Amino acid sequence: MTTVDGTYSVAASAIAGTSLAICVIKDGVLTGNDVGGARYKGVVSVADGIVQFRVDYTMPPGGALIWGTSTTEVWETRSINHDISAEEWESGKPIYMPREGMYLIFTPVPEEWSAAAGPDGFAVLSTILANADRLWKDRESIGR
Repeated sequence: MTTVDGTYSVAASAIAGTSLAICVIKDGVLTGNDVGGARYKGVVSVADGIVQFRVDYTMPPGGALIWGTSTTEVWETRSINHDISAEEWESGKPIYMPREGMYLIFTPVPEEWSAAAGPDGFAVLSTILANADRLWKDRESIGR
């Protein structure tokens, strides 16, 4: 039986670039955030060997888009409604979503990353990057 529950790093690639998201699927409910500022909410279900994605993503004004359209000037919500075979899901290979013109790669990551997929996810990601920035500056200040 195919299971989709877990914490994932999701790499997305389309005509205008790439993005990275952290998503959690728990009991069929997907939540997540990406580095372009989008937030994801929806359901992922498995039935008769098919994995069904019914996910909305909302981008803030000025959000970075990877599929070749200009940035949004207002809050914008779009939907992903896509089905793949359980075999394709389990393969770990890129999933092509023709309607969006993008590829997604779901990679399981430790559950410790799940906080980055929640309502405070952007603060979690910002803290990680701010700490890394400080450490690099400290390292560079001593000439390494």
